[in-house]
Amino acid sequence: MGKQAMGMYCTNYQNRMDTQGFVLYYPQKPLVTTRSMEYLKFRELPAGINAIVAIATYSGYNQEDSLMMNQSSIDRGFFRSIFYRAYKEEETKQGSISKEHIELPNPDCTSGMKHGTYDKLDLDGLIEPGTRVSGEDIIVGKTVALPEDPSGTVQRFTKRDASLALRGAESGAIDQVMLTTNDAGQKFVKEDMPFTSEGIVPDLIVNPHAIPSRMTIGHLVEALMSKV
Repeated sequence: MGKQAMGMYCTNYQNRMDTQGFVLYYPQKPLVTTRSMEYLKFRELPAGINAIVAIATYSGYNQEDSLMMNQSSIDRGFFRSIFYRAYKEEETKQGSISKEHIELPNPDCTSGMKHGTYDKLDLDGLIEPGTRVSGEDIIVGKTVALPEDPSGTVQRFTKRDASLALRGAESGAIDQVMLTTNDAGQKFVKEDMPFTSEGIVPDLIVNPHAIPSRMTIGHLVEALMSKV
């Protein structure tokens, strides 16, 4: 029932987009706790279930390390959990020209269409939250522009399909969709610098936690003596 047990790993998991996430439906607080667990607030995010375990032989079906489970407990949600997986796709550019474009691929001018279904995509190439999906369904539509024929011949296909499909062994529902931009060419957030009562504004701000982690005051002494 400690850190390695499945439970609720954070309180805002519904607003996050982690690579993977496992959440137990009915986590319980441990019956026995320690002083350190109280200090670390382990009981605020419970993990695991207080299961009733019988150490006994029963009809020979639980030999060695095998287990027998109560079907009624499973029907009532015993160890039931939900699994989140984040899928990511982005448009790449070559210089200022966009080579990739997230959209609903048109089979008339797009080559290499996948076997999965594209019917669940909107016109913008994204899928609606709450949509039920199963193995190899297309969840993000994307195309890549093909180079033009130097001879001037009219090509049937002008794009190549590069859509993102769901994993074949998975099925579920789309929880949420986030459309954003990357940090390429983005400027840092501008904020007003702090200042002292005399109006002195610093040029640099160093995190004070960088000093005790090095377990020496040599850096501070060198800074006072203008050595660094």
